[in-house]
Amino acid sequence: MSADSTGKGSDNRWERLQELFSRAVELPLAERQTFVANETRGDTELRTELLDLLACDAGSARTGPLTLALGAALPLMFGWGEGAELRRPLGLAIFGGLVVSQVLTLFTTPVVYLAFDRMGHRFGRKREVVAE
Repeated sequence: MSADSTGKGSDNRWERLQELFSRAVELPLAERQTFVANETRGDTELRTELLDLLACDAGSARTGPLTLALGAALPLMFGWGEGAELRRPLGLAIFGGLVVSQVLTLFTTPVVYLAFDRMGHRFGRKREVVAE
């Protein structure tokens, strides 16, 4: 698939690569090679790109949702090419939102928990321990 003058060929190729990667990740490791061979028959460049992505994915035991979201936002932030100036604000918004939500979660959750715990001790009834 070669890109035409509008750049749509590369977009279609990227969508195809994403689709194949998503489907391949769901398969057990033993079945991935057969799947890749069948789906990329005749396109060695696509096969190489897909195998490289799968090799990177296999290297991590578990990729968390935050890491995946950051992985999606970074290319948007630092991308180039047609339309990059339109995608950059979206990448910045995703990245900034993730950072702010992480900071708020890490710092405000313990503070709110401690505040409610202290209020419970202050306003709650005293519990008596009854020995049986």
